Amino acid sequence: MNDSRELHSVILNLNKNFSNNNGSDFSTIVNRQLEIKPNTEVALFAGNIVRAPIVIDSDTTLQVQFNSSFPNATQQSYSNIAGATITPLGQEADIVFPKGSYSTQGFCQRLCGIVNNDLIARTRDSNVQPFPEPDNTFMKQACPYRLYYVNNNGQFFLGLRYFIDDANLLDGNFKTTFLELNTGHSTSNGVTINGTYQKSLQAKTRVDDWSSWAMGNSPVRGGAYAVTEYPHNPEVLTGDIAFSQVQTKGALSVAPQAQEFFYCFSNTWNTEKWQVNGVQPDLARLYTDVDLPEGYLGAYFDMVSDTGSYTTQNVFIVANEELANADDIQINDANDRDAFLQRQYRILAQVNLTSLGIKMEDYNTFRWEFYCEDIPDNGLSPDNFNEKYRQYYFRFMTRSAYEQGANKIIYDSKQDSMTIGAEIVEGGYLFQQLENPSDPSKQVSAGLCPQFYFKNTEEDFTLLNPRANNIVTDLNQETNFTMQVLGIDYQFSSLFNNLSATTNSNPTDLKNVMGITEQSSFQGVIDLYDISTFNPNSYPVNPNEGGINQLNSDGNRYNIELNLPVRAYNNTQNIANDIGQQRTIIYNVEPVLDYIEPNQKGWISKNIQPNEIKYLSLNNPNSIKLNELKVQIRRAKTNEIASEINDASIELLIKKE
Repeated sequence: MNDSRELHSVILNLNKNFSNNNGSDFSTIVNRQLEIKPNTEVALFAGNIVRAPIVIDSDTTLQVQFNSSFPNATQQSYSNIAGATITPLGQEADIVFPKGSYSTQGFCQRLCGIVNNDLIARTRDSNVQPFPEPDNTFMKQACPYRLYYVNNNGQFFLGLRYFIDDANLLDGNFKTTFLELNTGHSTSNGVTINGTYQKSLQAKTRVDDWSSWAMGNSPVRGGAYAVTEYPHNPEVLTGDIAFSQVQTKGALSVAPQAQEFFYCFSNTWNTEKWQVNGVQPDLARLYTDVDLPEGYLGAYFDMVSDTGSYTTQNVFIVANEELANADDIQINDANDRDAFLQRQYRILAQVNLTSLGIKMEDYNTFRWEFYCEDIPDNGLSPDNFNEKYRQYYFRFMTRSAYEQGANKIIYDSKQDSMTIGAEIVEGGYLFQQLENPSDPSKQVSAGLCPQFYFKNTEEDFTLLNPRANNIVTDLNQETNFTMQVLGIDYQFSSLFNNLSATTNSNPTDLKNVMGITEQSSFQGVIDLYDISTFNPNSYPVNPNEGGINQLNSDGNRYNIELNLPVRAYNNTQNIANDIGQQRTIIYNVEPVLDYIEPNQKGWISKNIQPNEIKYLSLNNPNSIKLNELKVQIRRAKTNEIASEINDASIELLIKKE
């Protein structure tokens, strides 16, 4: 059956030159008076609205909170913990993200700026005094994370990443410091340390023992997933890698001269016993005729210098045979510590450096790296909080001349299924927070601190420019220590709009864009927070674990209203009034987009094409005569004018009943 009723089309376009029209509120003059006959129906046939990709319709309170960080609860419960400790990272002041329309880049830049100001402000004085009297300088503690985003070739990331300023790699944050701290013992013995930035270390006198040594003060950072690879991954920054490295420079001699050097890792908690008794370190047996200073692991160089070359230049990668089983008891109980350190060294690898094209009389770089991978927790995590547990590995490498400057990996413990206890690496966040058993008024440190021991060398063997990614940085080589506090788990949270909240804003838009979803098991006040958790150390190795990999739609829906007697009901999300109100809504527009494309730029155009034409009755027994038609586009959840709409057009079908 044919529908012979009158059908008319009315196309309404925005004209910004008329009557202060804008994209969400505009009128169109009718050339001749528009007469709508009695008992007419009207429907939206098609349309278009234009707006920015992201719209936040009200100021929204956001928080960046660390749920787990070091020193963790287990470390703070140690029996040998000092009275003054570092305060773990937590939640700071609320951050207000302003309402507005944003491009993808604009949103990320604005969010990063606001969040990073908060993270920078978390630098403060601690209650730890690492230096002896009369200095009494308090160490600062800082949050070494910045909100970072990248949008490159379709790859998107927005989240916290570990950040250390590496503008000047030869000094500042990456120096290995040898300062005298409040530990009760000396940092060096029988060694000359020259220079402020480009330090050189030499034994003063050639002696046939290990009494010439220098110990770095600061442990190497924990929680690092990245390693140095070739070709270099441009997303990996120096601060992402837990490393310690040094340059060596040997010298030829007029007669054969045996030389030995041990580049190892220990800490002042381990060395406090032998340092108060004398200058010779306690030794552990490597094999029948070699004893080495006690420690966790190291590289032992066995060399012979002669007139033409180094005739012997071997390096042995060694580790305490109980290294994989070491845990927090080795940094909590002096007796267990001593028993552990006295265990024999295991040889993990032996390499003739000559086979690698290395000449010890030249400048050579040797480097340690410590990295972790996530494995199922199985109840092993120190805090029993995270679903994953960090398994640590280590590797030793050298700069190989025959590979045009590339790093040559001499040993990687992962290939040997050799691990190091997470508690040993992450114990570095107890820097100057353990009581010295020999003098409880002094504080010592745990972690992996680089140590350098010399035997039968003097000016013919020099160390240059020792560097490390330190937990504690010393920017001016004096007493300006700052501890970079490691976070393990963080979240973005957004306050709900309810009676107990401190703000009147509705956080739905921001939550939708950032994908903040409710995980009530992770927090106590279920009705206040929506939570998504990430690992701030994961980027760039595991971007999916480190933050947000896609921005979503803000979820804003719009109602198109006309100055016609159309009846519709719309309820809102306002606190004061959420009841349905009668409105003249002709159509409800779905969200402009489902998710934001990584390369989304400029304005978003949403074409409105109803799946089915829905006619609404005007219920007009008499004719309606209009000189103009007025269009308003309002946010469906608040009934407010959608000021973010930049342009709009609609086509109406008018049909007599």
